[in-house]
Amino acid sequence: MDTVYCRKFFNHITFIGIFLASVTAYPTTPSAAIITGRITDSLHNPLSGTIVRLANANLVDTTKLDGTFSFNLQVGNRVTSVSASQAAFSSIGDKVRIESNIGQTMQFRMYDYAGRLCSAIAARKLARGTNVIRFDKTELPATEGSYIMSAMAPEFYAQWKIMIVSGKMQTSVLSQRRTAQLAKSGSIADSLVISKPGYQNAIHELASVAGQDLGDIILSPFIIAIMSFNIRGPYDTGTNAWANRRDKVITVINTYHPDVIGFQELVPEYMADIVTGCPHYAFYGIGRESTGLGESSRILYRSDIWRIDSSNAGTFWYSPTPNIPGSMGWGETYPRICTHARLVNKQTGVSFYHFNSHWAYESQKAQDSTSKMLIDSMAHRRFTDVPAVVTGDFNATDANSAVVYLKQNTILPLSDTYRLLYPNAPNSGTFHNWTGTQTGDKIDYILVPQNTFTDLAAEIIHYQVNNLYPSDHFPIYAEIRFTKNPGY
Repeated sequence: MDTVYCRKFFNHITFIGIFLASVTAYPTTPSAAIITGRITDSLHNPLSGTIVRLANANLVDTTKLDGTFSFNLQVGNRVTSVSASQAAFSSIGDKVRIESNIGQTMQFRMYDYAGRLCSAIAARKLARGTNVIRFDKTELPATEGSYIMSAMAPEFYAQWKIMIVSGKMQTSVLSQRRTAQLAKSGSIADSLVISKPGYQNAIHELASVAGQDLGDIILSPFIIAIMSFNIRGPYDTGTNAWANRRDKVITVINTYHPDVIGFQELVPEYMADIVTGCPHYAFYGIGRESTGLGESSRILYRSDIWRIDSSNAGTFWYSPTPNIPGSMGWGETYPRICTHARLVNKQTGVSFYHFNSHWAYESQKAQDSTSKMLIDSMAHRRFTDVPAVVTGDFNATDANSAVVYLKQNTILPLSDTYRLLYPNAPNSGTFHNWTGTQTGDKIDYILVPQNTFTDLAAEIIHYQVNNLYPSDHFPIYAEIRFTKNPGY
């Protein structure tokens, strides 16, 4: 017998147990299972160079020029034993004893690599408390090959891979995680994890790893829709008061349905109206005053698709003391801030950073210092391989030295998504002061680090109803496709 110890503490849904495993092997020739498929884009064009990983089996293939991949597995018929940590090959005896002390009822299941349920152990449950269960070789007959053993509780799920070779056994942990959904649905045979730069990572679950042709698996481009929107604070009465504008603001959001919006001049009294009218969205950020109130540069994001990585998010003040709330410097009249966050796709795990700002207008020194601070913050983000976007009302035109620095600095030069598509377009003003004129100053921006994206669309939104506008700024919009790997 060999003894393997596993400790997983149940105040976090823990699994504490001792597994002693010995089973007589019945050597047979395992059968082959060949899994094939093809990775394509939405037009079924093949995508070569795509990484495809068969997760549980820990096998990796790279698609060929025609987009195809294949895995050749050796599939046995029965599972043999259980372990909860890494173990070297050991000889197989004729008995299995499972001893555990667990905090809740746990169900064990065993599968072969064709996804078929194996052995009488599948009918066993370990109740809360101390359990000793014994099996002999009549209950756990074994052949050579690889198998999956799973343990499930209401909020805990774990998998182990068991491999039998020449009458010897090796075990290794595949995964352990809290998840009520998996605990209820049981085990899947395996899954394909697919990644290619410029496309969203995908997970394709397999109900079985028996030989099969999966056909075309379509990858979606990693495209993000972005809006920057100076919404105008509560400083107007009459037709331009918030009560007369809020429906227009909500219409713009729900018409374009961007992944993220960087707001400027947003105040708390607007937020409930926006979330009520745009139910798939949530806000992130705080106000610019030392109390966390007042105007903000909050980020509005599609909360049904994205989540905020709170460990890589926050707000800093454009001042010599950026971590002091409400601080100012360089001749500013009001505190100026940047709210930033790493957003993670809930389904695929791909992510990007969003930096949103409202710059000062009173001082060129303030604008130049702000520009340098923004670039420095972006360059020192934790995950530098993850793409980033910038939105903001900079109160500065293209010719302003602060904007020129954003585009021409040697640390992290940025590109203006609108100017890339329309470099010499007339009528590119974004501030119209309630008049609707399109010849005013372009002071609102959506920027992305150079050479990291393809610019698919850019627009200055001139929406109005009977010459009444959502704001004194035109909101701006862009769709971009990242050409570098977005990563997890």
